[in-house]
Amino acid sequence: MSGGDEVDIEARLRDEVARLRSLTDEIPALLAYWDATQHCQFANRAYLTWFGVSAEAMVGISMRQLLGPIYALNLPYIEGALRGEPQTFERVIPDPHGGPPRYSLARYVPHVVDETTLGFFVLVSDVSTQERRFRAMMDATPIPYALNDAQLNITYVNHEFVRVFGYTLAEIPTVDAWWPLAYPDEVYRAWVSSEWTRRIEVAQRERRPFEPFEAHVRAKDGTIKTVRAHASSLGGEMSGTSSSSSTTSPRPGGSSASASSCRRCWRTRNGSTASGVWPAGSPTTSTTC
Repeated sequence: MSGGDEVDIEARLRDEVARLRSLTDEIPALLAYWDATQHCQFANRAYLTWFGVSAEAMVGISMRQLLGPIYALNLPYIEGALRGEPQTFERVIPDPHGGPPRYSLARYVPHVVDETTLGFFVLVSDVSTQERRFRAMMDATPIPYALNDAQLNITYVNHEFVRVFGYTLAEIPTVDAWWPLAYPDEVYRAWVSSEWTRRIEVAQRERRPFEPFEAHVRAKDGTIKTVRAHASSLGGEMSGTSSSSSTTSPRPGGSSASASSCRRCWRTRNGSTASGVWPAGSPTTSTTC
């Protein structure tokens, strides 16, 4: 091959890259390609704008450097993509300038050639507007709601959840933090966890509705909330669950009053099963322990 041919090929490659960039720069979604060493090889204009990085600085940057504290949260998905497994998840991204957080839906698509994963494509959609509307609606409802991601980090609790159970998001950042607070007795906690997991697995395996059961949840003020925990699918494979519950409380004279039925929402961000998670109810009355 002559030197002229090599120059011609390089010119055509540059033209193809420029054409690809011009096309992807018109797409509002964030697009990028990361190699097997987790270094960026390509990013469109929306991706650069989102992270506030120039094209020159983006190419070759490591994912750890770009994502900062979010990297640890994304690492399980990165590792999954590099194993050749497609990933889908949601993420809340703080604004470095102190503005409102941004909400994203991310997809990692592995680039596999001859059974070897060379890297992965990233497609991120900004769902901030939809998410804020959803959360505003949840904050306005008289029903406790909470959301957790696939790693069982609790990402959101609405105003009614805080009012009923007494815990803010800062106090229960993970499902593991919630369990001992809601179920301080270790034996009872193990039973609730086992029942919840078993019933989720049965519902998945037999493709039938989750069988509800009664549980007793301790609120922050020490009151016991007697709830009827129920789960239903938010996706095709029980990728999330919603928990509905009712509560009863002894009235003076020994009679019992049933409170209104309420709901609480689970979401696992990458479609994994929400088994053994944190069933809790939303009672309007309670007994005192």
